[in-house]
Amino acid sequence: MKTFKSLLAIVAFSAVSVVLPVQGANHWTPALKKSLSEAQEQCATYLRLDSATVARYIREGYPCEDQVRKLVRCTLLNLNVWDDEIGVKTHAIVNFFTPIQSDTCYQSRTDNCLRENVDPLPIVQVEQRAYQAFQCYYRYYGNVVEEPQYIPNSLETRREFFRDAVTIANIPRPIVEQFSTGKLIDEEHFRDVLYVHCIRAGYYDPKYGFNLKHVATEFNVTDILSEKVEQCQRQVREQCYEEPQRMWQTFKQCHDHQEAGYQIAQLAAKEYLEDTKPLIGEARGTGFVAGFKSSPFPKLNFCYNGQC
Repeated sequence: MKTFKSLLAIVAFSAVSVVLPVQGANHWTPALKKSLSEAQEQCATYLRLDSATVARYIREGYPCEDQVRKLVRCTLLNLNVWDDEIGVKTHAIVNFFTPIQSDTCYQSRTDNCLRENVDPLPIVQVEQRAYQAFQCYYRYYGNVVEEPQYIPNSLETRREFFRDAVTIANIPRPIVEQFSTGKLIDEEHFRDVLYVHCIRAGYYDPKYGFNLKHVATEFNVTDILSEKVEQCQRQVREQCYEEPQRMWQTFKQCHDHQEAGYQIAQLAAKEYLEDTKPLIGEARGTGFVAGFKSSPFPKLNFCYNGQC
């Protein structure tokens, strides 16, 4: 496998089990899962639309009305499958629709629809563009998936997760300064940050490994959804027993897309340094002050939390 190029600031590990469940097993605790109907219901509340009105919209196939366009755009934004500038996030929206197995033209039909009905619209017509994009998938791609699907994190949330991981892993400030200059790949501390970050963001579960569907949805790397990658991950997990080394080796050996992640990590490190100030007398992240001896806690006549 190639060495890193596009995901890195976002993946993690920790487990002991060697028996590996199938990738699709329902054991994940992602950052957020939501169904299209749940997102739509939330948006109906935001827009003060009652259930009878929404039911009519659905019954009539989402007619081209002002409030319907507002509802559709809100729903797509809620699922993070739409961006007013770049348009529909095709790699993410497809999780919410499933074509009939015998339909072999669903993709080309949808692409033609987007090209004819969305591309010609001025970028400022955000509601109309979002509405037309939704209609292309709703009418031509497949049936709506009722089950909740993984919601990709925004770029801001990814950076926030990384900054939190730096804090949780208690990384010394000089090391974060190295991160901010792009010195990431072979930095031992970066492995620890990545471990925390990926678990927190829902890309990695210490017990089951990487959730490839979450990673593919988050970073638009659908070629990661292959038997070759799954087999590589199984082999590494069978050889490595300790975390975060197991996560790290799986990432290095099996994942080819890391460059975008490195850029996120570098930017997040810069923001971390800008937003925080070094502690006076900072002990390089250990939190231990040499020569300090704590006073014994006095005994009380009552107990809290079993500490008597």
